[in-house]
Amino acid sequence: MLGTDVGPALNAFSGRFPHVSVELVRLRWWSQARTLLDGGVDVAFVRPPLETDGVDLLPLYAERLNAVLPAGHPRARDGEVALADLAGERVLEYAEASEAWSAVWNADPRPDGTRPDHGPAFHDMEELLGYVRGGRGIAFVPGSAAAAFPRSDIAYVPVTGVPPGQVALAWPTRRRSPVVSGFVETARAAVAGRHPA
Repeated sequence: MLGTDVGPALNAFSGRFPHVSVELVRLRWWSQARTLLDGGVDVAFVRPPLETDGVDLLPLYAERLNAVLPAGHPRARDGEVALADLAGERVLEYAEASEAWSAVWNADPRPDGTRPDHGPAFHDMEELLGYVRGGRGIAFVPGSAAAAFPRSDIAYVPVTGVPPGQVALAWPTRRRSPVVSGFVETARAAVAGRHPA
């Protein structure tokens, strides 16, 4: 999952379950639940919202949204920026974004009910950064994604006025096994030490 540091959870799990082979699979936000239900993965770090029919969800921690701005943007050097101060900006759209997902991760609609002017759609972080650098719009990403993609020509500015996004563990309700339970318990403990409530 974009920007999420899964290393501590994987290391802790491998220490407890050295006989279990772990394979990382990149989930796209629009197919998180489907991949779990289709058996593509046994357990996943996810960013809600997602369809939860047949999926158990354990919230782990919340992450603040960051505005992704070109380095020359008037608000790029601010310590934080109110969502209202970005009201006139075109907002890049995650390709295939559901309305529920956009409401959380694109702050669309705004808390006051207005909707942003949408810029081009992007599929991955490289496209997002290219559009922002090219002045085609701004975007919003979680804090961990901002930390994972530092660039001198991009500014990540924490946004006020919107609730944080959630990071959770998810697994298919019907396929919870001792190994999945072990991963959930181990990951929860590993993450709790790094992201206190």
